[in-house]
Amino acid sequence: MHRELMTSYFTCQKLTTHEDHPAFPLVDFILAFSLINIITCHAVLKAGFLDMLLCMYICNFDSSMMPQDFTSVLDESMILEAFSYSLLQLCEQPGALRVISTHPLRVLWPQSRSLGLRLGWQLEKRPKAWRQLGHVIVARRLAVLPYILALPLPHNDFPPPYLVEACTDLVEFSRHVHSSNRPNGNTQR
Repeated sequence: MHRELMTSYFTCQKLTTHEDHPAFPLVDFILAFSLINIITCHAVLKAGFLDMLLCMYICNFDSSMMPQDFTSVLDESMILEAFSYSLLQLCEQPGALRVISTHPLRVLWPQSRSLGLRLGWQLEKRPKAWRQLGHVIVARRLAVLPYILALPLPHNDFPPPYLVEACTDLVEFSRHVHSSNRPNGNTQR
């Protein structure tokens, strides 16, 4: 097992071409480790890999915690594509699809065509997933929404998925605040 772990680690260090974001080598390593066998896959899932990916998404893959000399401009579509590919690979492991299907990440993660076909579309469950995660996670998402809304728009007629998701989340969060401020205290929808 030690040899397989070391091989996974060194392989990721050599093959990692995603140097625009500091999380790429870590995600690549964890994914390579999860693909060793069913035991390592379940260990990765149990250790919170899906929670880590979800937190990264909720914070819009913000790398502001990195050293000041990091000057690359992050391309969210590239990050999402790479991490979505990691999720697809993980879905292929025995038992992993069942775990991913019950995690809030399934609903909140931006759905590519491949992920949508593999996991099924769950857009109508997005509000419930936010409520399930709690106030701290919602506050993190709210803190990053102004930055998402200030991103430049592409030069076509279609809004980018990150903007649609941000607006959907804003509507959901404002609906929750509005319903909790009702005079009779009824917060049910």
